Amino acid sequence: MEANTLDLVDRNQKTHKSEKAGENQNSDRISCLPDSIIYHILNFVPTIYVVQTSILSKRWKNIWISLPYIDFDDESVTDATGIEHSDDETLALRNKFRNSVNNFMLRRASSSTMSIIKFQLSTYCQFHGSHINEWISAAIRAGVLELDICIGNIENDLDYRLPSCLFNCKSLVTLKLCVDDVSFRFLDFFCFPNLKDMHLTHVILAKNFHHQLLNCPNLEKLHLDEFFIDMDPVLPSSNTFQDLTAERRSRILSNLDDAFIGMKCNHQSVGREVGRWLGTFIRKLSNVKTLRLSYASIKLLQYSQPCLLNHDHMPTFCNLKHLDLEVGGKDGDVVEILACLLQRSLDLQSLHLRYVFGSSWPRNWHGTLKPEEYLSNCDQHIRKLKKITVGNFWGTEKQIELVRLLLGNLRLEEITVQLHTTSYESLILLRQKLLQFPRLAKLVLLYETSEDEEDEEVIEEIFNVT
Repeated sequence: MEANTLDLVDRNQKTHKSEKAGENQNSDRISCLPDSIIYHILNFVPTIYVVQTSILSKRWKNIWISLPYIDFDDESVTDATGIEHSDDETLALRNKFRNSVNNFMLRRASSSTMSIIKFQLSTYCQFHGSHINEWISAAIRAGVLELDICIGNIENDLDYRLPSCLFNCKSLVTLKLCVDDVSFRFLDFFCFPNLKDMHLTHVILAKNFHHQLLNCPNLEKLHLDEFFIDMDPVLPSSNTFQDLTAERRSRILSNLDDAFIGMKCNHQSVGREVGRWLGTFIRKLSNVKTLRLSYASIKLLQYSQPCLLNHDHMPTFCNLKHLDLEVGGKDGDVVEILACLLQRSLDLQSLHLRYVFGSSWPRNWHGTLKPEEYLSNCDQHIRKLKKITVGNFWGTEKQIELVRLLLGNLRLEEITVQLHTTSYESLILLRQKLLQFPRLAKLVLLYETSEDEEDEEVIEEIFNVT
């Protein structure tokens, strides 16, 4: 009896120890993961919080030093979104964020040889440009692959320039720069031999920018939004790259697949010289598969180069499959540019027209040809175009006329119209007008049932016309 009791107690003790060991083993399963997986997990956490994991255990003490994904966002430190602070509090929060970034970058540079895969900085605190340049320079020295900088404010912004080490960074694969309310000029001379993605927003570009892009032979995606062009001559200095030869100026970006050109216009940039610059720039993009042009860009082309079809200003887009254009609801002169692009897009498969609100321009359509004459020869050039999408369609006379012209000259399989109306009467009227268009096989209507975002529901109606 005693022997059986002792055996039972012994088995219970072993079972309890085994369960306890299992609990201890499962209590910190993340620490048992390899560094590569832990780094991937920490990629989704702001870097400021990653540093705090150093107090967890010896395993975590120095793991943040070699972090390949670095993300600094001043909201994670200041928690200032939507909160009003006194001047002293704002200054203290700004200094806290600056010191956190400084300490991290200094410690990492002195203790780790691992490359930085991605360095992301988003701040609306007002910093001196020297601080931002120090952080960018540190990332470049660490062989950064992706640089994503979003800046809200800079002290003495008129004097701010990017660090010179960025001019010819050989490691960069992705470069994203966005500034807000800052007079920020991009590099006049640059060379990024491995760059594949360039995304610039709210910047001033030099007159030779499109020539310098040829120093990015592997560029696949280009996104230029809300940018200005400084048309003053660019004078290279001894510490910058010399401008390209005339022979290289004529080349195109042969690896570019996707491009968005969103020029920003003011009274100073509405000139023929800027439009001619844009026309030259677009010739560099003739190899793209997807091309998107903002309303201002289209109007600049039209304003500076009237009667485009009578001149060989536009290149032939042999690989263009998707064309996305912003058009104004009150302008008819977009037909000229549209027809010009259609006739020079030999492999086009889809066209997306997006109407923009509040669009205005000092010049209305005064072409030598009527709109239907511009589109009359498109059919023989774009045999593969089968689908058109029209966004923000509110049914003005010019909008309906443009759709009629397109359908009258093209053999489409489908047209999708996103109606900008919640009125049932307007919906019925627009539906009837669209269904009367010729050469239409399938009509898809998209509209919202309510203007309230919380209650809105997108309705899709499909009509097989033929």
